[in-house]
Amino acid sequence: MANNVLPYKLALEKQAVGDLFLDAWGVPKASLALSLFHGMFTYDVPSEYWKESINDVEQVALVNATSSNGELVMTSNGVLNDSVVLDTFRSPRYQPNRGHLFSTSLFFDNPTLAGERTVGIFTQESGLGIRLRGNGSTWTMYLMSRTTVSAVTTDTEYEVLNLPVGFDPAKGNIYDIQMQWRGVGNFKLYIGDAATGASALVLTVNNLNVVDNVTIYNPALPIAFECINQGYPVMVLQVYSSTIPSGHNRVVIGYNLEQEVLIVNDPSALGANYRMSFEYFDLLWSMWDQISGWPFPHLLWLIMPVDAADPILVADCCYTPKESLEP
Repeated sequence: MANNVLPYKLALEKQAVGDLFLDAWGVPKASLALSLFHGMFTYDVPSEYWKESINDVEQVALVNATSSNGELVMTSNGVLNDSVVLDTFRSPRYQPNRGHLFSTSLFFDNPTLAGERTVGIFTQESGLGIRLRGNGSTWTMYLMSRTTVSAVTTDTEYEVLNLPVGFDPAKGNIYDIQMQWRGVGNFKLYIGDAATGASALVLTVNNLNVVDNVTIYNPALPIAFECINQGYPVMVLQVYSSTIPSGHNRVVIGYNLEQEVLIVNDPSALGANYRMSFEYFDLLWSMWDQISGWPFPHLLWLIMPVDAADPILVADCCYTPKESLEP
């Protein structure tokens, strides 16, 4: 019987298209019409299966996760460094000796925008995910492995360098994370290759005989999507108030287009995370323009870190929050 294994494997390799024809243990994959959990968003995001959290606080309703044309649309909430997570109430449990496979299709709109987007199976303490990070001009893709040891949680990022030719994260593609696991097994990431029409192995994380602790200590993980807005804050010179027309700087850290408010930090007057209407914000801005007589209307500064030293201030004369702050 053992003598027939190798010829059988070679025959499969000749017939298979792509790299994803063996399971996590090297056993030929069989097609089984069964999954531990699957999500579809044809008409809505079902609130009986999915919940939304902002900075680890569960929300009473889904706001940043919506359904559009059969797709899940996940956005940040417009506030810098806020973590917005959509995850399942259920946590499908890893089944020993079967490995684990997370499969999805994704569009990463505007991949270069400053932010971090992670999709996979994870909680605050444990899991795996596909992560895309933009810095305003470029993007990088990673396989993220999260684990907690002695109450310290660490995200280890493995950069994906072997991407399919012509790969564009903004275009729809298929993604698969395969786990050998048993606490210490290997991870593999597959991405669809347009040239072959099949999944291509783009990254292998070898954990065997390498790690000192379990790589994922919790075998029951929810399906999760996370967005973190990592854009740059904007400092605006206005008047103190409509009745006190002296010059005053405020830092804009976010916005809500539906409510038509900007979120500002102003410790000396309004406090942190103060919500100011677009109309009143523009009034205070315009009043300073009139009083100062400066030649640049609606002056603002984009605060951009250069290195560990002080940030620089870059002058501009327009404000487009949707393009500047939302990944």
